[in-house]
Amino acid sequence: MSDRANRVLWTLVALVLVIGGGGGLAFSFGALGPSAAHADVITSHLVRQWHRGGTISFAVASAIGLVLVVAGLSLAAAELARDTGRSRLEDFTVTGRSAAGTPPADGARGFTLVRASCLGRALETDLARIDGVQGALVRLFGKPGRLDLRARLDVADDASLSSLATLARACLDRLEATSGLRPRAVDMTVTLVASNRPRVG
Repeated sequence: MSDRANRVLWTLVALVLVIGGGGGLAFSFGALGPSAAHADVITSHLVRQWHRGGTISFAVASAIGLVLVVAGLSLAAAELARDTGRSRLEDFTVTGRSAAGTPPADGARGFTLVRASCLGRALETDLARIDGVQGALVRLFGKPGRLDLRARLDVADDASLSSLATLARACLDRLEATSGLRPRAVDMTVTLVASNRPRVG
């Protein structure tokens, strides 16, 4: 599933939840009328219709439940497929030296805790600073010694792609310089979007 299709799908799911939840709140607070807040959602008439339907009622409810289960499993499978089963990078520690670049005099070695989420956001920010990049999303997978990087860049349709490649490599060089990590595999997807920069002429 593409990133755009994924966004559309989850937007639809969010709309259904918002409409359902908002409608329930409006109903309960009487926004649909003074008697709506005290009205029964499941009326005795509805219960009678359910019993009258018998096997058919149960079959319809089961079919709806089955559709929801299949839809949920499909969504989960699609999300797992996007990450190809890889585990997200977890927080890790880096053994450090003193500010002078030498080990402490007492022989003890300090360490720095690196938050993987912060590392990913920092790279996103760095990539987003590239001229023409209007949005960046970064995911880090694996372990520090076996790091895989997946990124999606929304790039203006009037940007220079050759310049983009050079500047993106510079971002990865800065990632390695600050964290000591060099991704063994980089999957960078570029999506061309309408430029939000004012056009001259």
